[in-house]
Order: sequence, then structure tokens, then C-alpha cells
Amino acid sequence: MDIAQVDRVAVASVVPELAPVLSEISKKLFGTEPLVISPEIKLPIKLGYSNPLQLGADRIANAVAGFKKFGGPLIIVDYGTAINFEVLTDNGIFVGGVIAPGPESSLAGLTNRAARLFDVKIEEQSRVIARDTENAIKSGLFYGTIGQVDGIIKAILTDLTVPARVIATGGYANLFAPNSKYIETTHPNLTLDGIRIIADYQSGQ
Repeated sequence: MDIAQVDRVAVASVVPELAPVLSEISKKLFGTEPLVISPEIKLPIKLGYSNPLQLGADRIANAVAGFKKFGGPLIIVDYGTAINFEVLTDNGIFVGGVIAPGPESSLAGLTNRAARLFDVKIEEQSRVIARDTENAIKSGLFYGTIGQVDGIIKAILTDLTVPARVIATGGYANLFAPNSKYIETTHPNLTLDGIRIIADYQSGQ
């Protein structure tokens, strides 16, 4: 990529302390002040969060891209270090969501607190009942994550009282989403799409 061709930069960081650092890098490398994604900028959706300043840039980007691509009511499941659930109404209001431990966080908590347990690879399991400790941990992570996500989606749908589409994104989406009773489709680049859509919205594109 030719750096000279870059005329816009957008930053979506969930670490607030990094925003000024990334801004300086953008100015030095590309000669442009970046757009920092936050609840305080103009957005193509409404934030119904009681304290929008607590919202991470990734959650905002996912909500924007999800609503623009799929409309609402919509539930977005983002499988990452945490599993985030974003909920949007039919008229584009981000009403809130749920944050739950992701499989990596669950594994770290398990191995840190249980002396005889150890790290394993997070991967699909063909059967629930395992005959050794390694596969017992793998089974717990795999089926536990599936059950956790579907249980939360079911509770959200009960709260909403109206049908909603359910989509997934994030690093583990392709592993877990196909096993969900509720998730219709995965969109691996949802966060990046949201950043682009927000950046375009600032300039009226």
C-alpha cells in the first residue's frame, strides 16, 4: 500500500490510553488527524445506553454495521476475549446488551484457580462426555460456550418481546455460531465495516 494514498484514518481502540498514541502515529505516518470512534461523535444510530461513555468503540462499530446491514430488531454476538451481545431496536436505537466471559477468559480463570488443570486448545468437540482431563476441559469450554450464548440470547428475546435477527462476529464466531439455535449468519468483518461506515458518516458519504 502506498502511504501517500491514505487520506483518512479512523481509530477504534478499547484501551483509552492508546488513543493519543495512535493519533500521533497517524499524524506522523499519514499526515492526517484520525477520527477516534467514541460515543461522543456523530453516529448513524442512537445510543440508548444510560451512560454512553462506558461503551467501547468495538461495540459501537458492531452496532452501527449490524443495523446498517441487517436492520432491526437485531442481536449481535461478538465472540472475543469477552462475548458481547448488542441489542438494537427496529428504529436503530442501541438499547444495551450483555458482556459475558469468552472461552479464553473462562479457560484462564479455570487454570489459574485449579492447580491440576491446564491450558488446552479451544476447538470443536464431537462428543460431550470426555474420557480424559484434556478433553473434559475442551468439552466444557466448547459446549459451555454454546449453552451460555444460547441461554443469553433466549433471555434477551424474552426481554425484547418481539422477534429479532441474531448475527455473529469475532474471532471465535466460525467455531461456535454454527452450533447455536439462534444465530442466523456470521459476519467476520463487522467491526471493520462499522468503523468505515462511521468514518463515511462524518463526511456525509
